[in-house]
Amino acid sequence: NVLTFAEPLLEDYTTAASSEVCVLTPIIGAALHNVALEGLNATNKGGLIKALYAVDLMLDEVHGQYFSDQAAFSFGTCLNSTMQFCSAKDGVNMSTSGYGYGLVFDEATAFSKVIDSYFENVRECMFTNRTRHSKFSRNVCVNSYDSGFNTHGAFVTNCEAEDNKIVSPRGAGLVIGYGTHTAGDVGISYKRNRIYNAGASGIYINAPVALPNDRITIFDNDGYNVGVISASSVCLAAQYSTNISTGNNRLEGVSNNASIGMYIGNVTGFESDGDIIRNIPNGYGLTVDTGTTVNISNMSISGVSSYNVRGLGTNSGVRVHLKYRDDNNMSLNAGVTFVGRELSGSGTMTFAAETSKTATVTFDITFLTGVVPSVVVSVEDALETWRAHPINPFSTQFTISIIENAGVSRTGSVNYHWIAKER
Repeated sequence: NVLTFAEPLLEDYTTAASSEVCVLTPIIGAALHNVALEGLNATNKGGLIKALYAVDLMLDEVHGQYFSDQAAFSFGTCLNSTMQFCSAKDGVNMSTSGYGYGLVFDEATAFSKVIDSYFENVRECMFTNRTRHSKFSRNVCVNSYDSGFNTHGAFVTNCEAEDNKIVSPRGAGLVIGYGTHTAGDVGISYKRNRIYNAGASGIYINAPVALPNDRITIFDNDGYNVGVISASSVCLAAQYSTNISTGNNRLEGVSNNASIGMYIGNVTGFESDGDIIRNIPNGYGLTVDTGTTVNISNMSISGVSSYNVRGLGTNSGVRVHLKYRDDNNMSLNAGVTFVGRELSGSGTMTFAAETSKTATVTFDITFLTGVVPSVVVSVEDALETWRAHPINPFSTQFTISIIENAGVSRTGSVNYHWIAKER
């Protein structure tokens, strides 16, 4: 059965080598409430809801099962439309590309949203092309044959995916762009999404060499048990893109796969602050491969079988600061500055009619071999005014000298404090 809202549509312009200006009258204010749809459990039998040229369309409590060569819900050239409290289950023929999607936004759909909806057993739960200024939030995606949510390239701009749950996708959890897309995605924001048991990568930002994604923000996402199926998976990967910001993401692999916690390849302009990488049993914590202007701050890496940080290719202006790591296994190449370890401590020097004293301070944890830390020392004026100087710092210790400013002999104790940072 087909339900059609009768408004004339102007289509099929076939006049060659001419320009035509046409007025398109959209469907305005249409709505479906509390509808249950069931398609045929067979291939090539269509989708469930297909909306074209609609403004202020509302789908509310619309539930469907069985759809094959089209998406369950398809929005094409729709404006200011909403889908809420809906569900789609059991797409047919999911292993064939282009079949059995849960939701598709396409053909200049803009200023629209999908909220509080549920997708299960579909090829991709939510999929967008040529979409603008739209939002996808508080949705649940379970057991997709491919990725959970994918902007897929074709110049998707200024869209947000927030507070979604992606459970057991066979592919990646969240995807931005596509390796063969025709235009990069711009202004995409992924925040507070939860990804569980992804078969491949958790979050994947991808593009062709000459068509980068740009202005991408990835914050407060949780990728748990990433790499259930693929032995070459990455918890968070970004390549051939520009101006990416990430922060406070928690990324965790599984016992047998997850080869890299975070991979940055052929990216210009990458900022990371406070990301956490855990349990990469067969690979690397962070890999920077041919990165330009990459700043990694306050990253914590633990449970990694190989290098915590690995540099590949030709890097330029790459700075890595680790808040925590559980070993010294690092591989740095040209263009990478490691500023990972930061230590601090305090001590006391006792003066017996003396104007100066020196002492050796041994670090609790050895700095990376070949890296000389920057040491700053301050003193408390317990007796008079004192000056403190760190002398000859290297990877295991430094020498501290405390001098009485006026050159007067003093008797008593002086407390000092020090901070050592890899630079």
